[in-house]
Amino acid sequence: MSHGSARMLIRLCGRPAAHVAALALYGALAFLPRLGQEVDLANREARHAEIAREMAASGNCLVPMLCGEVYRDKGPLFNWTVALLFRLTGRVDYFVARLPSALSAIAVLVGVYLLGRRWLSTRAALLAAVLWGTSPLVMNWARCCRTDMLMSCLLLFAVLLADLAATAGPGGRRAALWLAASVLAGLAALSKGPHALLFFAIAAVPIWRARQGRWAPPVPLILLALGVFAALIGGWALAAELSHPGYLALLTGHQFGEGLSQHSAPPYYYFVHVLLHTAPWGLFAAGAGYWAVRRWRRGGFDATLVPPIAFAAMLLLHTLVTNKRIHYLLPAIPWWALWLGGFLAEATRSPAADGKDGENAPAWAFRWPLALILAGLLVAGLAGPFAWAKRAESGVIAAAAVCVPLAALAAWGLAALVRRRAARALALLCAACVLASVSWFPLWIRYVAKPSRDVLAARELVRAIPPGAPLAAYGLEDEHLYFKLNRAVLFARTPEELKAFLDAPGPRYLVTKADQAAEVRCLTARPLRQLLAWETQYHPGILLLAEP
Repeated sequence: MSHGSARMLIRLCGRPAAHVAALALYGALAFLPRLGQEVDLANREARHAEIAREMAASGNCLVPMLCGEVYRDKGPLFNWTVALLFRLTGRVDYFVARLPSALSAIAVLVGVYLLGRRWLSTRAALLAAVLWGTSPLVMNWARCCRTDMLMSCLLLFAVLLADLAATAGPGGRRAALWLAASVLAGLAALSKGPHALLFFAIAAVPIWRARQGRWAPPVPLILLALGVFAALIGGWALAAELSHPGYLALLTGHQFGEGLSQHSAPPYYYFVHVLLHTAPWGLFAAGAGYWAVRRWRRGGFDATLVPPIAFAAMLLLHTLVTNKRIHYLLPAIPWWALWLGGFLAEATRSPAADGKDGENAPAWAFRWPLALILAGLLVAGLAGPFAWAKRAESGVIAAAAVCVPLAALAAWGLAALVRRRAARALALLCAACVLASVSWFPLWIRYVAKPSRDVLAARELVRAIPPGAPLAAYGLEDEHLYFKLNRAVLFARTPEELKAFLDAPGPRYLVTKADQAAEVRCLTARPLRQLLAWETQYHPGILLLAEP
């Protein structure tokens, strides 16, 4: 290749469009493979898939229903999205159910890059996007049929539009951008809950301070946002209440009652897990904190400080609420990634990269964690095939094909760091993390993960129940089973309702708990024959046939 062609290629690869395309390609390679697998189901994943299936089957889109009962925990937007995809594709499976989360994760990759370019630099934007996409928390939840990734995506782009509004001059363009940002924030609240509006406000406040020198948008814009929130959320809530009286009392009672305290954890819970679930990048947290404080003291408040301020405020809000789960951190992780990305970009261009105390990036908080991470990856890459051979019955060659390049990249990075080429060492660390994030999950599903008892039982039941045969469920909560059956099911709530079903003419199939068999047999004079029995995660289940 000629020098002119090489320079042209470098210029093309340096363009934002090329960066966006590369990030989208990485997201597709990281989040889409094995998306439809059923051997490693996340907690409550089948629940949201089943809600969407029932919504698509019944046509009732206002009130989410689960196994025939009102689902009060979350808003309907995520379920609307999955149900619409079920209808459009004609497929009801986990690939389609997880697709909104995976596509949202790809969009967040691009959104983090776009915000990073606006607030930091191109290098920081790329580092932040890679940091976000290779964090274990993100890799797990991007492949999960849950609401959190969609909410994170909507919030991120709402903040991006709010930043565009803050930099636009007064007038119609600013109002239009702010209106669009408010719509996305309102949709985020419809997907998960009203706390999404707090996250939007937490990010909007430092944006306005950095862009306009004030801590809040103008009053007309605030009123416009409140009007949008009221129209979106209130419009759906009113329609849902009219279609199902009493639903709003159930929803608000959970959101502002049990929903605030049902999973209690100590105050330090998130401070520990944000480091663990964004490994290995969390080792740079001390340096990022030092960098942000020094930058504020020396240069004043500007857009580079929006990510640390927003993340710290979100983390404080999470900490103050008793209810704590790991995935609740997802909306805050983009700001964490941008914060660390800004620090790493500064460290690789300042004197700190050469072992000295730089203007804004201290050497002790950059070189030492980087060396520790690369050494850990080197050890993991060398030991990986041996550990795999002990854990899995096959796939050692495939594991070695990943671990050997991982070790080579880590060794190359350590050599570059010794030669004081910190930027190259950091680039090699990013390459190693990208390699691991793209390859590890498919390998795990292919060679290690095994289907649970619930998954195996559902497969047997799908084969045992003839298509079109009347089917009822009584007292058995198994969302994965009903999702896999993908058919009309009568969820009997009372003995009288079940008796009417069993006494109807023709063969009748019933799934119920094993310890309820005696009660069921007392409800009808028809002979009941047990066809299958299985152990689920929580209790034994049985399949009964009411013979003609």
